[in-house]
Amino acid sequence: MATLTSHCPPSTGWLARALLLVGTEAGKQHAAFGGTILADPDADPVGRGVHLLRYADAGPERARAHVSDLSADNALYRRDAVVACSDLLPDGFWEPNYHRRFLSAGFVMEHIPDLTVVHKNRYTAAEFRQQRRWHGRVFGRHRSAGRPRWMQWVMVLAAPAAFPVFAFKQTRKVLSHPELRSGFLGAALPFYGFLASWCLGEACGYGDALRAPRGKNP
Repeated sequence: MATLTSHCPPSTGWLARALLLVGTEAGKQHAAFGGTILADPDADPVGRGVHLLRYADAGPERARAHVSDLSADNALYRRDAVVACSDLLPDGFWEPNYHRRFLSAGFVMEHIPDLTVVHKNRYTAAEFRQQRRWHGRVFGRHRSAGRPRWMQWVMVLAAPAAFPVFAFKQTRKVLSHPELRSGFLGAALPFYGFLASWCLGEACGYGDALRAPRGKNP
């Protein structure tokens, strides 16, 4: 099955490339193929910041290779592999949870550079900050749930360090790729604002997991 969003319309030739992948390789040990997500050349600073934060790992410089994660905004998944994770379905399609399950089951995932879409931002800055807080909160709950109580306390207390660590990591990633460096300075303010919103949400998610009754996922 293919997963695309209105934010990432496919480029010319996307369907033909997808059909070729499905017809020749999906019957092997592949659970998913992920493609390149190109930046909109006409994006404003908000759109550029969204692209840098979400899709830095799916740039055109990335070679074809097996990967441990990919973006479902441009991907092909084996339907039976997704449906086999029936316990994850009630929470929606949170890619990292599925990807970990695929890899632990012996499947592989692969990045395909010429399976391309173009990112067209549909968010305002305020909407995307809210989206990042919500996603970060869910991520934080999932990450902390089921851990020993002492470790959950450590995660809560260490949460203020998340922003500088995350900002350093993401900045280094952006600056290491020439095609991402262009326009970074103009997009820096929304980019770091979105990062801060994610970190705030993640910290709240740690708190949710800490407050949840023992033996229950929040």
